[in-house]
Amino acid sequence: MAQMAAGWRLMRRPWLVWMNERVYEACARLTDDQRKRNVGAFFQFVHGTLNHI
Repeated sequence: MAQMAAGWRLMRRPWLVWMNERVYEACARLTDDQRKRNVGAFFQFVHGTLNHI
């Protein structure tokens, strides 16, 4: 079972790298105020979400 989980993580790694690049590119276009504005998300603001990642 552990071997299957390890294989699954390896298979999804390229997707995670691609998705993280997209997220960081989008966030790079935000101003500091936009990034730190409370938008009611789980981590309250984009800055908090990025800190979690």
